[in-house]
Amino acid sequence: MPDLKSLAYVDASGFYVADFEDFLEYNKEAMRSIYGSDINLDADSQDGQLVAHFAQSQYDLALLCAEVFNNYSPATARGDALSREVKINGIARQASTHSSVDVIITGDAGTTITNGQVRDTSKDTHVWNLPPEVVIPTSGSITVTATCDDAGDIRAGAGTVTRIATPTEGWISVTNNSEAAPGRDTETDAELRVRQTYSTAQPSQTVLKGILGGILDVDGVTRAIVYENDTSATDDNGIPSHSIAVVVEGGDAQAIGDVIKLRKTAGTGTYGTTSVTVKDSEEVPMIINFFRPTVVHVKVKITLEPLTGFTTEFYNSIKSQVVDYINSLTFGQTVRISKLYVPANLENDNSDISYDITSIQIAKNSGSFASSNIAIGFNEVAHCDIADVEVITND
Repeated sequence: MPDLKSLAYVDASGFYVADFEDFLEYNKEAMRSIYGSDINLDADSQDGQLVAHFAQSQYDLALLCAEVFNNYSPATARGDALSREVKINGIARQASTHSSVDVIITGDAGTTITNGQVRDTSKDTHVWNLPPEVVIPTSGSITVTATCDDAGDIRAGAGTVTRIATPTEGWISVTNNSEAAPGRDTETDAELRVRQTYSTAQPSQTVLKGILGGILDVDGVTRAIVYENDTSATDDNGIPSHSIAVVVEGGDAQAIGDVIKLRKTAGTGTYGTTSVTVKDSEEVPMIINFFRPTVVHVKVKITLEPLTGFTTEFYNSIKSQVVDYINSLTFGQTVRISKLYVPANLENDNSDISYDITSIQIAKNSGSFASSNIAIGFNEVAHCDIADVEVITND
């Protein structure tokens, strides 16, 4: 008869739990050793049902023990257990967020805007809330982060947040040079594990990882990347010598600037199109620059030949998988046509045998469709909506 310890144990690979059938056989052998080999343990007998009950209880307890064991590591913990685990690293699971956008407020120096609001020019028109108090400096303009009043994935293109919703004397105009960072749902386990890994680098001697870890911990930040040019000449990305360029999606601009100032080394320049003023320990102001990602809108045209079993119901599945792939690309990743054939062929679905893709063409923003890759700049990110994917047949 097998030893119960062989059915659930911890070894170098982790917590091992045998199959339910192994637990059931263990209990059947125990019953036969007590009552004899002729005991009826069929599933429809009373003794058989009792043995199955014992086996199920042991199996469920073993699974519970495995769950408890796995919850002691951020790599395997789930749900609330993972939320508790990452507190050791000084971070917490990010709740759902509202979209945010950096806006440039222009007006008379010294003007104070209290609980200001602005509007975008979209069809549905969303309200964006400014910080509780904004004071226009002597330069006549200031960059602040406005937060959408509505939660969720609300988008606003560059130059579309231009309406003043709460007129204030001395406040002349408002605009946004970059697209809004979309809101997000509650952080998933997979996303939290990635951020936990980066957070462990915050106190490290690797400055870039420390900067990245600190930025990713800023509330509302969804993605970020740090580039460094440690040479004596401007690099291919246009980053000046001995400077860093940080690209950040989401989060408050001032909070991001504070993290960069705190973690960068002395003498390192910052490069970017978004600028915030931070102060050092002596209250001396310093300009910190970083990038908000420029969104490259990608359109896709897929031409296919229908085969036996093809229906137009496959259109939505093809579009959905292509969109998911493009939106999974991060900053600076080229959109390659060859890679689009995988999601377009529904590789995780047997439906791909019912059609043959004859061509895929893609377009950048309002450009023309072509059978060539779309290069994405280091401070750009590709984005695609379902409406941007067209599937046609050549029959």
